[in-house]
Amino acid sequence: MLIWLSSSSLLAGTCMLIPVPFFMHKAHARGLDSTASGAVYSCFALAQVLAFPVMGWLAPRFGVARLCVLGSMFVGISTVVFGLLDYISQPVPFLAWSLITRVAEAVGTSAAQTSARTIIINQFPERVNLAISIEEFMMGAGLCLGPALDGALYAAGGYG
Repeated sequence: MLIWLSSSSLLAGTCMLIPVPFFMHKAHARGLDSTASGAVYSCFALAQVLAFPVMGWLAPRFGVARLCVLGSMFVGISTVVFGLLDYISQPVPFLAWSLITRVAEAVGTSAAQTSARTIIINQFPERVNLAISIEEFMMGAGLCLGPALDGALYAAGGYG
């Protein structure tokens, strides 16, 4: 269970920085300025700040395990949709859909992370500190590895 939750945190960390290797180039190619690109980066963190308390409220009402799985699925789907934004050529729809998908990723990540921490606290009462530190380590690893992995996948797909 800890391996699955830690893997989820690793992927959540990579999601935060998915657009770093390529988004600014794609936004500039559509005529958007650096402020618009920065908004796409920043909206993820802002959405998380707003979504975490909501997920804490939803978890006991919706079910922690269900919220964790649905949050992970939501992140996966929105990440795939974010990858398909390359097919939008007009600047305003590109920016709007970029913001929408990044907010969706942040909401899904918030659901998965809130649920994961609740599950860890419940399932590892004797080793809560160790289990949380492993999960947070994986989040940090995702933040570190995310841009490099995403850039490699971007280049492997023939876009780089």
